[in-house]
Amino acid sequence: MNDEKIQKYEKRLWDFSKADESEWERITENPELHVAVYRLQMEYGFPLSGVRAMVDWMGWSEPIEIDKEKGELIFGFRGMRRQELDQKLKLLEKEFDISNRWSDSLRSWVMTGGERPTFLRFGFPDIRCQKKDGKLILELIITPETDLDNPLIQDYIKKFQEWFKEVPPMPELMRGHKTKLDWRPVWEWEKHHPDVTREGIARMLHHNYDYIKKALERLDKEK
Repeated sequence: MNDEKIQKYEKRLWDFSKADESEWERITENPELHVAVYRLQMEYGFPLSGVRAMVDWMGWSEPIEIDKEKGELIFGFRGMRRQELDQKLKLLEKEFDISNRWSDSLRSWVMTGGERPTFLRFGFPDIRCQKKDGKLILELIITPETDLDNPLIQDYIKKFQEWFKEVPPMPELMRGHKTKLDWRPVWEWEKHHPDVTREGIARMLHHNYDYIKKALERLDKEK
């Protein structure tokens, strides 16, 4: 891609962010919203000074328990306070018709007094972070406003997939056999990741390439 095209697509990114900034400015121009934010600040003792104070107030490191009978989380004081604030912020979003993509910016405004948006999208996909089986899982969320026609966005998505791609699973022992391997999990992973060659799979698994190639070719015919 030449410099002229790169500048063209970079301009698309900045134009997208300018539209986000304009939208947030319209939202925060509402004097009634300012009153509602001020009331929340008075109720909870905001604004706080600095990110560290904000993180401390949120109490993410506070221990939580699980009600074994109900299977529900039991929060400590800070966790309950955080949950209560989140509920009130959701009500604020509903009352003033604020998209939930501005949730972090609204929370930051209430807690720190800063009216600047905390995040501008530039047309990129949203990122969702969650824990699953003790692992941190990152996911890109494509929305109707994701600028998929921008090659810079396409390149970002491709690199994201490369950075966070999991290694293929090892073959499993066939049920009822003590030595025969089931290569289907590897074959399935390959079909879910068509950009990875069989040589690449062999390197990831530290396995003999010719052996893997024959096993996967056999499954190609069977499937």
